[in-house]
Amino acid sequence: MACALLAKCRHNERSIEQDPTNCCRPERARAAQAEHFNLVKAAANDLERMKSGPGIYCVCNEGGYTMVKLDAAKCPGGEYEEVK
Repeated sequence: MACALLAKCRHNERSIEQDPTNCCRPERARAAQAEHFNLVKAAANDLERMKSGPGIYCVCNEGGYTMVKLDAAKCPGGEYEEVK
C-alpha cells in the first residue's frame, strides 16, 4: 500500500537519508497509510454521520497524508489541500 504514496510524492535532489522531511521516507508512507486506516475505521464506525455528507479533509501535497484537522507539521513543505 505504501507504494502508491511513494509514487505520488515529489523527489528532490537530496537523498531520502539526508532529508528527514522527505515524504518518500518509508516511515512517512507508513504514517500516512496508518492515518488513512484510522479515517476509514472511524467512518465505518459512524456510518450515520457519514450519510449526512462528506467531511472536509486536509491532504498533504507531498506524500498524501490525510487528516481531519490540519497539522501542517505532518506535511513536508507545509503545503496541503482541503478536499471533500
